[in-house]
Amino acid sequence: MRRSTPGETEPDDNSSLLAADPRNARYAYLAVTIDHSIGNTLLKLGHTAEAVRRFESARATAGGLLNGPNSRGARSQYIRLGLHLALLRATAGDPRAAGLAEEASRELARKPLGTAFEDATGYAELGKVYSQLAKHGARSERADRLRKAVATLEKSRDLWRSWTVNRAVEPRRQRELAAVEAALGECLALLPS
Repeated sequence: MRRSTPGETEPDDNSSLLAADPRNARYAYLAVTIDHSIGNTLLKLGHTAEAVRRFESARATAGGLLNGPNSRGARSQYIRLGLHLALLRATAGDPRAAGLAEEASRELARKPLGTAFEDATGYAELGKVYSQLAKHGARSERADRLRKAVATLEKSRDLWRSWTVNRAVEPRRQRELAAVEAALGECLALLPS
């Protein structure tokens, strides 16, 4: 069996199904979740450019599903993928990150993503985006972006604190909460009085 190189797409069963029935929303939504997972894995392996391509492709597909039978899940995927792209772009100093962050902020304020876990992670990532925008953006926008980072990280922290989880999941909740509190502390230290 031939091994693929990072970023190379290999046909899978879902791709074949989607090619045979391109209007099938279930197959399209499954493609979004597969590309999202592959993008996350590529990112962990340090293949950022390939991860970005996967995230962009998945987000475009999710955007086409926002008014269909999978609209609830597609909306969550669309926002989360936008946050991933915003964080990567903000970290690289790419000004396109600001638009993605503002879109995600409006969407999170309009309607929760779903579970408290999804909302807590969404607000945490948005806070990190604003923090990166403050670090890499124009000096004139720094204080405003730090305030936005603090507000969204506080929402994330409050969500992580507000719910109890199964004992097996508690260590993960504690790690996530500690990471959010650390990011919040960094932002508060940089915020002008």
